[in-house]
Amino acid sequence: MEKDPLTPNHGRSYESIRRSLRKLREIPEHAESNDQLAKQSKQWMKRRHSSEGSFIHITGTGTITEDALFCGKGGIASAGSSQELDELPHCIGQYGDFHTIDWQRDLSRDTYRQKYIARKAKESYRELLKSYYDKLSGWLCSMPFQTGIPGGIYDGKMIEIKGRIPYGAERFEINLIAGFDSSSDRVLHLSIRFDQHCVVRNHREYGRWGPEERQGAFPFSFGREFTLMIATERTKYRIAVNNQHCWDFKHRLRMGRVVSLGMSGTVDVYEIDFIERPNPCLPAYLPTSVVQPTSYINPGRAAYITPARPSLSLCTIQIYHTHILFMVYHNARKGGKLTIPPRAFPFDPGSVAGFIDIGEGWMKDLKEGICPDAFWLNKEQCCWSSNETFYEGDECDQWVSWYRFFKLDYFSTKEYFLSYTLYVLWSLLFALLACSMVKTFAPYASGSGVPEIKTILSGFIMRGYLGKWTLIIKSVGTMLTVSAGLSLGKEGPLVHIVCCLGNIFSYFFPKYGKNEAKKREVLSAAAAAGVSTAFGAPIGGVLFSLEELSYYFPMKTLWRSFFCALVAAFILRSIDPFGTDHMVKFYMNTTRAWILVELLPFMLLGIMGGTIGAVFIKCNIAWSRYKQSSSVGKFPVLEVMVVTLLTALINFPNEFTRVNASDLIRTLFSQCGINDVSILCDYKRNISSTEMHILEAGPGINQSLYLLLLALLWKFTITIFTFGIKVPTGLFIPSLAMGAIMGRIVGVGMQQLAWKYRSSWPFRSACATNENCMAPGLYAMIGAAACLAGVTRMTVSLVVIMFELTGRVDYIVPLMASVVASKWVADAIEREGIYDAHIQINHYPFLDNKHSFRHSTQAVDLVRNAALYKELVSLSQRGMTLQDVENILHRTTHNGFPIVISKEIPYLIGFVLRRDLCLAIEHLKETNPEVTERTTVDFNHRSPENWKDFHSINLSRIVDMAPLTVTVQTPMETVIEMFCKLGLRQLLVTEHGRLLGIITKKDVLNHVQEMEKKTES
Repeated sequence: MEKDPLTPNHGRSYESIRRSLRKLREIPEHAESNDQLAKQSKQWMKRRHSSEGSFIHITGTGTITEDALFCGKGGIASAGSSQELDELPHCIGQYGDFHTIDWQRDLSRDTYRQKYIARKAKESYRELLKSYYDKLSGWLCSMPFQTGIPGGIYDGKMIEIKGRIPYGAERFEINLIAGFDSSSDRVLHLSIRFDQHCVVRNHREYGRWGPEERQGAFPFSFGREFTLMIATERTKYRIAVNNQHCWDFKHRLRMGRVVSLGMSGTVDVYEIDFIERPNPCLPAYLPTSVVQPTSYINPGRAAYITPARPSLSLCTIQIYHTHILFMVYHNARKGGKLTIPPRAFPFDPGSVAGFIDIGEGWMKDLKEGICPDAFWLNKEQCCWSSNETFYEGDECDQWVSWYRFFKLDYFSTKEYFLSYTLYVLWSLLFALLACSMVKTFAPYASGSGVPEIKTILSGFIMRGYLGKWTLIIKSVGTMLTVSAGLSLGKEGPLVHIVCCLGNIFSYFFPKYGKNEAKKREVLSAAAAAGVSTAFGAPIGGVLFSLEELSYYFPMKTLWRSFFCALVAAFILRSIDPFGTDHMVKFYMNTTRAWILVELLPFMLLGIMGGTIGAVFIKCNIAWSRYKQSSSVGKFPVLEVMVVTLLTALINFPNEFTRVNASDLIRTLFSQCGINDVSILCDYKRNISSTEMHILEAGPGINQSLYLLLLALLWKFTITIFTFGIKVPTGLFIPSLAMGAIMGRIVGVGMQQLAWKYRSSWPFRSACATNENCMAPGLYAMIGAAACLAGVTRMTVSLVVIMFELTGRVDYIVPLMASVVASKWVADAIEREGIYDAHIQINHYPFLDNKHSFRHSTQAVDLVRNAALYKELVSLSQRGMTLQDVENILHRTTHNGFPIVISKEIPYLIGFVLRRDLCLAIEHLKETNPEVTERTTVDFNHRSPENWKDFHSINLSRIVDMAPLTVTVQTPMETVIEMFCKLGLRQLLVTEHGRLLGIITKKDVLNHVQEMEKKTES
């Protein structure tokens, strides 16, 4: 007897699949009877699939004979007699004359076997059966077609249907059905009618059709392929065709009734996908035991939830035009999502940052040449094995530049044209790969991520923003975009990446994974570790998280952030990605002390940096708003390619923009030595001396100042259009680069001024002896800090970061002076920093706790305004039926509902979260069959007073009996402080115990903005 091909020690090979398909083709297409078909199939299955614990069902159509065989230790024994079936089981699609063999494998308790079955079904069968499309092309599904919907329909779930309209088609229909027979209600009916050139939306209940909806576009054409998406929302279905929103259909029947999808008519369907989203009534954290959902207001409440157990579910695997059914082990905790176990995560912030640094360096050097002996090495690593003395920018024997690879002469026209062309092509390729991955796999991976992290740390939840795919795509995309030469950096994305790591690891510890307040503490520490790895500044990372990101930062979080930053910096230092014993490229190596007279140019650099930063914010926000209101934002890939093309074309001719921004900053920070041949160090030297003194500038200095000025103007212009495109983009490095260029120009000017008047006051004491009293590299560092402060409005953390980069305590005073001047000037021109400005244009619910509220309004003013545009929805303590509660849940999207005595007596009793209410109702329906829509719901803690109350369900255990409330006379300043300090989503407003309204965070935001507009006007 052959072994079961699904056992762990016997993999299913290509030859095994080929033999299986050949045997299936040998079964006659038109057997004389179903018994003959069953007999032949049973004989073949007996030889090929006899294994312990297997069930084989042979089914046909029409009058179907079902023969169940059990393969046990003693051989093959009949598990049931032949039985006439009137119709196919509802879990199997109706295939017309298509005879199917559906086999079910009894789950073994062996964990390895379960994982093997799931992995084979998900990974292997699609690839193996893909090559047999020609053999299976005759087995196409015929219409009408009906299949069950795994998990049903709920808010957030989507159905994707891909197909083609054949020529001559008249109409086809798509139905979401509340059952499996033809008489079941149609919750959603889509009729695509080519004869009438319209799409009809309707529903059917108890055999009667409702009013039709025909208005809207008709996006279908004969012979054209289409992708139809049905997205379920709380109040309606949103239907899109080919990524264009076409129609809405408001719920007429409860969406929870949908159990199957049916299609009929003339259409070729290639693929049907059910795209899972977190069920609002069944959160992703449902465990294998009773869940105790917590809230910020009252974390002690508990709700009784049915344990989520692994179960078998029928999964439809689409293979081009063929639908093949497999029984796949489906773990209810995984829900079909990407699941990575803890042992698969040897990564931490330091190792991830090292991986990005190494990958970026290799791809950057790939634009210039390749190491033939070891292509995975970058230029510097390739030349380590050379016997020659290697200086960066020079050539070595092991490294082959592209002009040498194509055997062209150096400094020739052909060599320049080849280098120029390859530079542009490599940049376009890297940018295209990054944008495509972001658009396809993780749209949240675009941008910096810092505005969103600030919003999340303020208490707002963004589903999927800190997920596994975002982590993977943002890590790879950051390497690609930085290597493409775009005017962006990896420091901002690293904060987002490390926060993704923190979010993922928090789920391994229920204390943090199930409590959003605890999780935010983890994210604060992760943000500190991200900045620590980005700049090699652990203390600066902690201060950055405290100053710029975190909303709530207690002392225990400070210590944890410090420890995370320490570990991340230690591991990054151990990896040594640059081979220089430094964690960043742009460290300072100057040892010259500054003199008092230089405090004035340092302040001047602060003023210039603040001006550049504020003007940059205004221009970038204006461009972002224009993209939102125009068609430019609808073509993200084209936008990325145009920006990359312009950047590459203009960057290459200028040697200061051609290099990577981090390399440019390092060059500008450096101090000229006696052996430097760069045009930045072209001084008229005394060849008899080996010491660097203050010298007169040579012609190379003048040329470099001209190129630096052009580089500054170009960096400023292109960064406006680059920050915000749909790739991972960071703003730290471009801001530092602009400030370093500005500072180097001012530093050279001050150096030449000191040389010319070295015998006069105030340079006499420091420069009279021809000592090198002015260091342009120090001015570059001061200018970089000033520009970054003008863009981000960082102060304390920025000074500490720059101090950790230099290690010079005596540079703290000029850094502080420059940063303070920059912030003052920038605040005068533009109040908000770049991250706060992007939070506003994206309409994130973020309350800035740095600004004080100076108006004398009260809570009653906000409640009065809120009552004008939204209805106060509350639940009665007693007297409501289950249908009344469900109608409120389906009609509204509120996070929770206040409990009052009754509508006539609106005295506040408590507050119940929407999540807890959905979970409780779901549990009661599953465990108590006597619960109907007419069952009364009671939120009262007291025992029932008469026998009728025993027929009601009591949900008092999920009610928060002590919600946070304010009175109508509470000042708005106090209300805002409560939202900021406690991380609340809503506050209840009462007057002498009577409920008057609810204040949400969005209400407070709108009120603050309205009052600020009145003040400005």
